[in-house]
Amino acid sequence: MPFSLQADIRIDSKADKVGFLLRRAMQKAVVRAAVDIENDARKDVPVLTGKLRDSITVDIVQEGNDTLINSYTTAGYGGYIELGTYKMRPRPFLGPAVRKHSEKLAENIAEILRAGGSD
Repeated sequence: MPFSLQADIRIDSKADKVGFLLRRAMQKAVVRAAVDIENDARKDVPVLTGKLRDSITVDIVQEGNDTLINSYTTAGYGGYIELGTYKMRPRPFLGPAVRKHSEKLAENIAEILRAGGSD
């Protein structure tokens, strides 16, 4: 005779609260990452006049349930510095900051949840 075990665990009453806490922790982690990205990019950008450094911008955009980070420069030559040209080697400052703090998102979410959802 085959053996089977079935468990019916109901968490509906807590699911909304858990989902809310997780979404809030994720949003806080994204905001933290955005601030860190901007700070690191401004610290690492090559500076001659300061125009490029001062033009580094990080926006937080809410699209439905998704919280997005848009990082960019408004100086017209930021892309040339970041990616280089055929005459100039790349000197990345924005990409490394984005990668570094994107990799830390899960860690930051867990930290926020351990702290009870507060920073």
